[in-house]
Amino acid sequence: MPYGENTISEAQLSWCSEMEAILRFAYTTFLGMPMIAWLGIITYVLLFFTVLLQVLKIKKKIKFSFKAHKTMAYITLVLATIHGLLVMFTYL
Repeated sequence: MPYGENTISEAQLSWCSEMEAILRFAYTTFLGMPMIAWLGIITYVLLFFTVLLQVLKIKKKIKFSFKAHKTMAYITLVLATIHGLLVMFTYL
């Protein structure tokens, strides 16, 4: 390929457009804040409620199955992973 010509391959262009789509989603504003911030807030609230469920069960304030606590933990883990990946992708 001669010097000075565009040396970006189709695969690199595809990768760049996918990253741009992820960045556009991450910084899409909803109620004045970017989605990445909302995901962080929602993740923190879910983490708080997951812990609160277990604490209230230990103190015998509420009754629920361990399955509910486990489900909340999995949902929190998925949202935290998505949030973390969006943050990492913004700095790549």
